[in-house]
Amino acid sequence: MLARRGYRTQIVDHCVVIAPERADHVRIIRNLAAQLGVGPPRRSGVRAFQVTLPEYEDFLLPDVVRYRADAASPWSHQDIEIIAEVVSKATHYMDYGPKLAAYATSKIPLYLVVDPDTKRSHLYSAPKGSDYARRLTVTFGEEIHTPMGLTLNTSDFSRD
Repeated sequence: MLARRGYRTQIVDHCVVIAPERADHVRIIRNLAAQLGVGPPRRSGVRAFQVTLPEYEDFLLPDVVRYRADAASPWSHQDIEIIAEVVSKATHYMDYGPKLAAYATSKIPLYLVVDPDTKRSHLYSAPKGSDYARRLTVTFGEEIHTPMGLTLNTSDFSRD
C-alpha cells in the first residue's frame, strides 16, 4: 500500500489510516531501532515492514520489530521478540486498542508503546487472550528493563 513520502498507510480495525511521520516521531523510532539492534533505518524516513498476524486481515506496519536471532525467516509472527509503536495523534487509538489486542492475541511476547504526548513508555508482556497480563510504565528518562534482558534508555524520547 503506497502513501506520499512522509506518511504511513495502514489498515487497522478495517479502517484505512494515513498518518504523517513527524520528525520527532521518526527520531524516536530510529533511537528504538538502534537500541534494539534492528538494522539501520533509511536516511530519509523509516523503513517499515508489514506484520502478518493469524486471524487478522489488517495491514499492520509497526514502527519497530525485532525478530529472534535464530529466526528461520524474518516474516513469521512466531519469531517476533518485541514490537514497538510510537504514538501520534493519528495513531493513539490504534496503538492502545486494536494493535494491542492483535499483538496479544498473536502472542507477541513484548509490546512497547512510546507516548511522546504523555512522556511515558509502556511495556506490555505476558500475552493472555486479547490483552497482556503485565504492564510496566516508565516516565521518559527512566530505563526500561525487558524480560529478554535488554535495557532501553528513554531519556532521548522527549519532544523537542
